[in-house]
Amino acid sequence: MVNRSSVLIQFIYEDMNFRSPILLTYISTSLLALHLPAHFVSEYLRHKRAKSTDEDRTALVSKEFSYEDLATTSISQKDQEGDVSHSNIIKAAVVIAPLWFVSNCLYNYSLLMTSVSSSTIIRFVSCRILHQQLKFICIQ
Repeated sequence: MVNRSSVLIQFIYEDMNFRSPILLTYISTSLLALHLPAHFVSEYLRHKRAKSTDEDRTALVSKEFSYEDLATTSISQKDQEGDVSHSNIIKAAVVIAPLWFVSNCLYNYSLLMTSVSSSTIIRFVSCRILHQQLKFICIQ
Protein backbone atom coordinates (compact mmCIF):
# COMPACT_ATOMS: atom_id res chain seq x y z
CA MET A 1 0.00 0.00 0.00
CA VAL A 2 2.79 2.40 0.88
CA ASN A 3 4.62 1.67 -2.37
CA ARG A 4 1.48 2.29 -4.42
CA SER A 5 0.95 5.63 -2.74
CA SER A 6 4.62 6.45 -3.28
CA VAL A 7 4.29 5.70 -6.98
CA LEU A 8 1.19 7.91 -7.12
CA ILE A 9 3.03 10.75 -5.37
CA GLN A 10 5.96 10.42 -7.73
CA PHE A 11 3.55 10.44 -10.69
CA ILE A 12 2.06 13.69 -9.38
CA TYR A 13 5.54 15.19 -8.99
CA GLU A 14 6.97 14.14 -12.34
CA ASP A 15 4.10 13.89 -14.82
CA MET A 16 1.86 16.64 -13.47
CA ASN A 17 4.74 18.97 -12.49
CA PHE A 18 3.34 19.52 -9.01
CA ARG A 19 6.21 20.36 -6.66
CA SER A 20 4.73 21.03 -3.24
CA PRO A 21 5.35 18.24 -0.72
CA ILE A 22 3.82 20.28 2.13
CA LEU A 23 0.51 20.81 0.34
CA LEU A 24 0.37 17.19 -0.77
CA THR A 25 1.05 16.06 2.80
CA TYR A 26 -1.62 18.40 4.14
CA ILE A 27 -4.21 17.05 1.68
CA SER A 28 -3.37 13.39 2.33
CA THR A 29 -3.34 13.87 6.11
CA SER A 30 -6.62 15.78 5.99
CA LEU A 31 -8.23 12.92 4.10
CA LEU A 32 -7.70 10.78 7.21
CA ALA A 33 -10.52 12.79 8.78
CA LEU A 34 -12.92 10.96 6.47
CA HIS A 35 -12.39 7.87 8.60
CA LEU A 36 -13.83 9.55 11.71
CA PRO A 37 -17.53 9.47 10.74
CA ALA A 38 -17.20 5.84 9.69
CA HIS A 39 -15.55 5.03 13.02
CA PHE A 40 -18.27 6.72 15.07
CA VAL A 41 -21.05 5.01 13.09
CA SER A 42 -19.42 1.60 13.55
CA GLU A 43 -18.92 2.31 17.27
CA TYR A 44 -22.59 3.27 17.62
CA LEU A 45 -23.72 0.11 15.80
CA ARG A 46 -21.40 -2.06 17.89
CA HIS A 47 -22.78 -0.52 21.09
CA LYS A 48 -26.34 -1.03 19.87
CA ARG A 49 -25.60 -4.66 18.94
CA ALA A 50 -23.93 -5.30 22.31
CA LYS A 51 -26.94 -3.83 24.09
CA SER A 52 -29.31 -6.17 22.24
CA THR A 53 -27.12 -9.21 22.96
CA ASP A 54 -26.99 -8.23 26.65
CA GLU A 55 -30.80 -8.29 26.71
CA ASP A 56 -30.74 -11.74 25.10
CA ARG A 57 -28.20 -12.95 27.67
CA THR A 58 -30.33 -11.79 30.60
CA ALA A 59 -33.20 -13.87 29.25
CA LEU A 60 -30.93 -16.95 29.13
CA VAL A 61 -29.33 -16.51 32.57
CA SER A 62 -30.42 -19.11 35.07
CA LYS A 63 -32.48 -18.08 38.08
CA GLU A 64 -29.50 -18.57 40.43
CA PHE A 65 -27.86 -15.35 39.20
CA SER A 66 -29.39 -11.95 39.54
CA TYR A 67 -29.17 -9.20 36.94
CA GLU A 68 -27.05 -7.11 39.35
CA ASP A 69 -24.41 -9.86 39.47
CA LEU A 70 -24.27 -9.93 35.69
CA ALA A 71 -23.98 -6.12 35.47
CA THR A 72 -21.24 -6.03 38.11
CA THR A 73 -19.27 -8.70 36.28
CA SER A 74 -19.45 -6.89 32.95
CA ILE A 75 -18.40 -3.58 34.54
CA SER A 76 -15.37 -5.16 36.23
CA GLN A 77 -14.38 -6.83 32.95
CA LYS A 78 -14.50 -3.45 31.19
CA ASP A 79 -12.27 -1.95 33.88
CA GLN A 80 -9.75 -4.76 33.43
CA GLU A 81 -9.69 -4.26 29.65
CA GLY A 82 -8.64 -0.63 30.13
CA ASP A 83 -11.44 1.21 28.36
CA VAL A 84 -10.06 4.37 26.72
CA SER A 85 -12.09 7.57 26.69
CA HIS A 86 -12.42 10.00 23.81
CA SER A 87 -10.52 12.69 25.73
CA ASN A 88 -7.50 10.38 26.08
CA ILE A 89 -7.61 9.67 22.37
CA ILE A 90 -7.70 13.40 21.59
CA LYS A 91 -4.75 14.06 23.91
CA ALA A 92 -2.72 11.34 22.20
CA ALA A 93 -3.69 12.68 18.77
CA VAL A 94 -2.48 16.17 19.69
CA VAL A 95 0.93 14.70 20.48
CA ILE A 96 1.13 12.33 17.53
CA ALA A 97 -0.38 14.50 14.77
CA PRO A 98 2.55 16.96 14.39
CA LEU A 99 5.05 14.10 14.36
CA TRP A 100 2.92 12.27 11.79
CA PHE A 101 2.70 15.36 9.58
CA VAL A 102 6.43 16.11 9.73
CA SER A 103 7.44 12.52 9.00
CA ASN A 104 5.03 12.27 6.04
CA CYS A 105 6.17 15.64 4.73
CA LEU A 106 9.81 14.60 4.87
CA TYR A 107 8.99 11.31 3.14
CA ASN A 108 7.08 13.15 0.40
CA TYR A 109 10.00 15.53 0.03
CA SER A 110 12.33 12.54 -0.34
CA LEU A 111 10.10 11.23 -3.13
CA LEU A 112 10.59 14.54 -4.87
CA MET A 113 14.37 14.07 -4.75
CA THR A 114 14.79 10.29 -5.24
CA SER A 115 13.08 7.30 -6.78
CA VAL A 116 10.45 5.16 -5.09
CA SER A 117 12.83 2.21 -4.77
CA SER A 118 15.53 4.33 -3.11
CA SER A 119 13.13 5.87 -0.62
CA THR A 120 11.63 2.44 0.15
CA ILE A 121 15.07 0.98 0.86
CA ILE A 122 15.99 3.94 3.06
CA ARG A 123 12.69 3.66 4.94
CA PHE A 124 13.12 -0.06 5.66
CA VAL A 125 16.77 0.29 6.67
CA SER A 126 16.00 3.19 8.99
CA CYS A 127 13.13 1.21 10.54
CA ARG A 128 15.49 -1.70 11.17
CA ILE A 129 18.07 0.57 12.78
CA LEU A 130 15.42 2.27 14.92
CA HIS A 131 14.00 -1.11 15.94
CA GLN A 132 17.44 -2.35 17.01
CA GLN A 133 18.14 0.82 19.00
CA LEU A 134 14.78 0.68 20.75
CA LYS A 135 15.33 -2.97 21.57
CA PHE A 136 18.73 -2.03 23.03
CA ILE A 137 17.18 0.76 25.11
CA CYS A 138 14.43 -1.54 26.41
CA ILE A 139 16.95 -4.19 27.47
CA GLN A 140 18.96 -1.77 29.57
